[in-house]
Amino acid sequence: MSDLIISKENFTFKDFILPFKKAVKVQLSSDAEESINQSFKQLQSLLESGISVYGVTTGFGKLSHVKINPSDQRILQLNLVRSH
Repeated sequence: MSDLIISKENFTFKDFILPFKKAVKVQLSSDAEESINQSFKQLQSLLESGISVYGVTTGFGKLSHVKINPSDQRILQLNLVRSH
């Protein structure tokens, strides 16, 4: 089985052809994992401060002025990922 290591480097579509050809083990590089963790901490800090965060605590596009109830924010993010 081959490995596909996702790092902070830029990727092209060609880099992701391998998983469509054969089974691969997908991993995050340590720098990518650290970057994700830092981004998560920054987002948590913003949410705890009460600042509006587009697409997280608000709707999208013309609905960006609509506040999303905290109990609905998780499902909003899940639906965003599912739709893309």
